[in-house]
Amino acid sequence: MRKLIGLFTLCFMLIVAGCTNLDDVLDTFSKTLTSLTGVTTKSIRLSGVNVQGVQFNNYVLEAKADTTGNYVKVDLEVKGEVVNQRNSKLKVEIQVPIYNNSAKIIDLKSVAFIVNPKSSQNIEKRWTETYEGIVQLNHSGALTTIYENGQFIGDSEGNNRGTQKQQHKPAKPVVKKQVKAKNNNVKLERANTSVQKQVESKPIEPAKQVRQQRRSR
Repeated sequence: MRKLIGLFTLCFMLIVAGCTNLDDVLDTFSKTLTSLTGVTTKSIRLSGVNVQGVQFNNYVLEAKADTTGNYVKVDLEVKGEVVNQRNSKLKVEIQVPIYNNSAKIIDLKSVAFIVNPKSSQNIEKRWTETYEGIVQLNHSGALTTIYENGQFIGDSEGNNRGTQKQQHKPAKPVVKKQVKAKNNNVKLERANTSVQKQVESKPIEPAKQVRQQRRSR
């Protein structure tokens, strides 16, 4: 009985510890968010992508909020310039997540465009939405990702082609080998049955000889 009570106590302590760690994680994440309340104007300097031959200039997210009662009208605008010094055209994707008071994403604004080789492209994208309740933005503002010839080469979180996990090809199924084995078994069974038929047909020959002897008599 004492062992059973001790086991329940240990399980309860582990559950409480797990919940405490989860609360700590959520609390830490919530501290990276900034609220858009009242009449607010915020400017967030966005991080570019650290890829050779690509440069981001004056890259910012402008956010304006106007609160009326329980509703917030939010104006978001991404501005800047992307310079492509590489020999291939690039696809740039920008995603701006919108959070509520519980640090959950309630909306995701995104835009994608092409930057030709040895050229630059101005960034001017604006969104206007009205949300209910408290609206928050992440301190990082947005996630920027770059693709070259359809292949990922880097993002604003510091990931690049070298740090991406390689996708290994799945092992070839061995179904074919199993089928061959089954076919071989079928062939062996057919061979055995034919041999058995031959063996079973041999005792018939003496009966023929007896009949011939009777006829000769």
